[in-house]
Amino acid sequence: MNGQERVIAYRSADSFAFFYGICSSDDDTRSLALNGICEVFNRWLDGYGSPPGGRSIDVMCGSEYTCSSDPRIFIREQLPDLLRLSIDCPFSDVRERCSEILSDLQSRGIEIPHKRFTGVSSFIPSAEAVSADETDKITYKLLVMAYLQNNRLEHLFQVMAYHPPYLECFLRTQQYLMRGDGPLPFNYRHYIAIMASAQHKCTYLINIQTSEYLLQCGDEHWLQSLERIPSKLSKLSEVNELLRYQPWLISEKHIEKLAKGEDNWSISELMQAFVLLIHFQSLSSFVFGCGVNPEADHPDGHVYGPMITLENSTNCDKERLANAPDEDQDRGNDNGVKMLVERMTSLTEDCTGTGISEEELLQRFEKFETANAELIADCLQFSSMSLPSVHSEGLVNHLQQELGGQEPIMKRSTYRFQDYSWEDHGYSLSNRLYLEIGTLLDEKLIVVQNLTYHTMGESGCVDTSSFRQAIWNYVQCLYGIRHDDYDYDLVDRLLEEDLKSYIRIVSFHPERVTKDDYSRFMPYLKHSEKVHINLILLEARLQAQLLYSLRAITRYMT
Repeated sequence: MNGQERVIAYRSADSFAFFYGICSSDDDTRSLALNGICEVFNRWLDGYGSPPGGRSIDVMCGSEYTCSSDPRIFIREQLPDLLRLSIDCPFSDVRERCSEILSDLQSRGIEIPHKRFTGVSSFIPSAEAVSADETDKITYKLLVMAYLQNNRLEHLFQVMAYHPPYLECFLRTQQYLMRGDGPLPFNYRHYIAIMASAQHKCTYLINIQTSEYLLQCGDEHWLQSLERIPSKLSKLSEVNELLRYQPWLISEKHIEKLAKGEDNWSISELMQAFVLLIHFQSLSSFVFGCGVNPEADHPDGHVYGPMITLENSTNCDKERLANAPDEDQDRGNDNGVKMLVERMTSLTEDCTGTGISEEELLQRFEKFETANAELIADCLQFSSMSLPSVHSEGLVNHLQQELGGQEPIMKRSTYRFQDYSWEDHGYSLSNRLYLEIGTLLDEKLIVVQNLTYHTMGESGCVDTSSFRQAIWNYVQCLYGIRHDDYDYDLVDRLLEEDLKSYIRIVSFHPERVTKDDYSRFMPYLKHSEKVHINLILLEARLQAQLLYSLRAITRYMT
């Protein structure tokens, strides 16, 4: 902290909750709430009218919302939320009414914001993204559930909606993690989520979790700097950093340091904290890997003045997204997918009825490790290159500096997955320390590992299991986990170099992913299939980080 540090003014919990009345599946409830919102805006503008039932503005919106200040300040504070609801809400009545309110405010001299980006992703054309208006009943029901649970329909969920079975499990897990039973208070949960998201400078997740933190009446001072937070939370900084690049270094000594001494953590609290850190670090990879655009109400998601929308911008350096290849032209060339399908079919036939000794599998893994050692070392090295943050103020800036990743990268070690596996060790320990979380994580894991539509590009009736397994095992190999029953020759035979390069970036430096990286690998794939690949990357990374953490906890407890 330095004496010249600028203090950022954050919105109050009441301000964030202003539109919560319309977060309902009941048409009449939403209509009543929308009428009340209109009347509040009228009172702020003209000093007449009152909310439904004669409730005063102070009661409805909090004591901060009084007429002693310029009411246009309060109107401007709510405009980004109003803009978001006019665009991203599963209920058409809310979108239409919010659009009408914006138009009315504009006609009365209020400058209204415009959405800065087109669509939910800068990598996926809006016409090909999942729309709440033009989707099947199952997917629509999930989008409604996401909206009701989170008081917003996040772009993240709309990208995941390509794959409803996974989205359903993800929503259930995140709802339990952030709002369900657990040893940690709610403001701690959201602050830990912020700390984890800051590791990859993921302003998208930081902005969402900051709003949730303030809704839980979190202390604004904690958002100014890590120096302001309780020492108990600051003690997580070391393992948070290690999880990002070197989870294999987490040991029982780190657990002991957290579990003993002043401001110590209980083991059950640590279990939830580790799951939170890992969940949001892995989710950062998905956000960047799919080019998820900022929400309209985020500081970097809207602009005032002339309407300008940006097609190719995310939280990373926008200039590097300009020179993307022509996806439509590349996608029309299906030679690549035909060759890959033939290769997968051939490998399946070759493996039928044949076995490879453990010794041979180990030799192939060591050969693979040696051949890829330089590439793996490069992706582990922390670069001093600084990527500009779109939101350069406040928490994002502070945490990027204070969680800057200045620790030297140590040589990566490896261990056999079978020596400490999720099925035999991690699952039961997770459930014992944090009731139900193991079951929820396991359901999500099983869904993503078995998710298939038997298609690849324009080809149908394709068995993609070997391709999906190669991606999964390659990610975990990057994190030092060896599956001793897997032939690592298959990774090089099934994954093209552009895809492996993309996997390495998304796994360790997702903040550097560009549209060119996304478009270049396997251009014949559909966007839904590339999102599917990113779901595999998310879960493979999550499991790897979780296993290292659980192994350290197990060693501490025994």
